[in-house]
Amino acid sequence: MLIIAALTAVAVSCNEEESEPVAVTGITVSPATHTLVVGEKLTLTSELSPAGATDTVVTWSSSAAGVASVDPLTGEVTALTAGTATITAASANNITGNCVVTVRTPDVYVAGYALGERVGEHVIKNTALRLWKNGVIQPMFDDTKNAWANSVFVSDNDVYVAGYEMNANDTMVATLWKNGVAQPLTDGTNHAEAYSVYVSGNDVYVVGDIAFVATLWINGVAQTLVDGFAALSVYVSSNDVYVAGEERSAEHGFHEKAKLWKNGAVVFSGDTYSTSAFSVFVSDDDVYVAGHDRAVATLWKNGVAQHLSDHKQSVARSVYVSGNDIYVAGEEYVNNVDVATLWKNGEVQYLSDGTKYATANSVYVLGNDVYVAGEEIVGGLATAKLWKNGIEQPLAVT
Repeated sequence: MLIIAALTAVAVSCNEEESEPVAVTGITVSPATHTLVVGEKLTLTSELSPAGATDTVVTWSSSAAGVASVDPLTGEVTALTAGTATITAASANNITGNCVVTVRTPDVYVAGYALGERVGEHVIKNTALRLWKNGVIQPMFDDTKNAWANSVFVSDNDVYVAGYEMNANDTMVATLWKNGVAQPLTDGTNHAEAYSVYVSGNDVYVVGDIAFVATLWINGVAQTLVDGFAALSVYVSSNDVYVAGEERSAEHGFHEKAKLWKNGAVVFSGDTYSTSAFSVFVSDDDVYVAGHDRAVATLWKNGVAQHLSDHKQSVARSVYVSGNDIYVAGEEYVNNVDVATLWKNGEVQYLSDGTKYATANSVYVLGNDVYVAGEEIVGGLATAKLWKNGIEQPLAVT
């Protein structure tokens, strides 16, 4: 057998020269200027030129990290305190682009009322709706009408207030005010009240009751909530509308039962007719409801109850979630007096000194600052209160 092997040598010649790296010659940061409120975040973007630049990695830095810090890899800016900071994106060859960030202190809004006065059947002073901005009463409401505010929501430059206004027949009319202009939600035939307002995009959501029937208004159009006595809090997450409130039953002595509605359908009920739900907050996929269970302050997370207090006669009235922290405002009955209370992750903090009846009705968190609004009663007269990080802030009194 004759085997002939033919061996072929193959040579590959690469005549193309290796491509030269293309250096960055310019960086444009967007936006070029921006204003943030303390506690807000913003992620900047960078565009490198020329478009074919080889090394596209940029590193972010801040000229005043105490005013506005920045993540060196992602460009996420966090506003920390009032002032100005230049945020710089730098390439490996030290080409830079900038954004000037101005940080301002937030405007803090508190909604409530100033009690009126009567002598017999005669009104000598109306109960007046009150809105405080940074502690100053805003002159945007009509003090000639009896009115009451329960909730405030700020969206862009618009301020929404929910409550009620008395008509000429002394009937409560559920009302939404936008920038001080009243928008009646009911026709005055039956007593009605609006308790909470939430704005999402171009839609305005208000909850309350009409003749003791829980009601949700979307852009002024009423929707009855099944089995509801009162709807007390509304929160919108993605396209889902969550409402917390209660039902009552004559069969059970008109005691209340906590309720949570999602898109108009009941998704949670308290396990007894001695529960109430005053506030709802949604964070990621978790739904938090604050209220009480048989006179004990309670937080429900996805329907599972957590008692916040070992004191009887305690109430959780508001819940707010910020990052991994859960804040709940309410009151505990301590040494024969209600004490305004804040729970952070279940740990208690007393806001009032325990010498006067006081409640905490609402909590809001911005950055590292925790704001709580409530009231204190002395001699039968209520005074609006605001605490920031546990320290009382001035609110003008009329």
